[in-house]
Amino acid sequence: MQKGNIGVTTENIFPVIKKFLYSDHEIFLREMVSNAVDATQKMKTLAENGDFKGELGDLTGTMMDFSAPHPIGERIDAPFRAVIPGIGYDNNFCLTKANPRAFAEAAVLWEPESGRRLSVWTDLPGVQVYCGGWLKKDGNPGKGDSKVTYRRGVALETQFYPDSLHCPNFPVEFVKAGVPFTTTTEFRFDTK
Repeated sequence: MQKGNIGVTTENIFPVIKKFLYSDHEIFLREMVSNAVDATQKMKTLAENGDFKGELGDLTGTMMDFSAPHPIGERIDAPFRAVIPGIGYDNNFCLTKANPRAFAEAAVLWEPESGRRLSVWTDLPGVQVYCGGWLKKDGNPGKGDSKVTYRRGVALETQFYPDSLHCPNFPVEFVKAGVPFTTTTEFRFDTK
């Protein structure tokens, strides 16, 4: 297992929103279990009015419900108010932790045929799930002669909730001048 920490020191104050991991390798992971019950949702009308009050919504029984394993693409086109039709998953999942900064398992990706598994552990309160829905369907330039195509993979990005600054009920931290900020995310690989 590889483990690393990210640290930030600044001369000014700014919110910590997210960090990410992307890969240009073939994706082998098809099923996900998430330690999240609620997803961050912003109603279109609130955004249009400039009122950025985030809302947490129950995911039970929706296309966003990953409380039991199922293939990521199985429900990706099902209608849901926090998902743009044709794009699929690009949403923050709010982790179910009593302490938002407790180090805990956030999500598990699993490929049943080979048994390969990736567990994501973090001390951050959210994880963004992105499946490449904003990429061109005929491909985008990748490394060498390869193309990165629409919905070819999945990214799990540990983070604070989007718009945390404008939502008093969301956990948020600031990097303060001269005070180091640290967070830990681990990507654990094994077979099941």
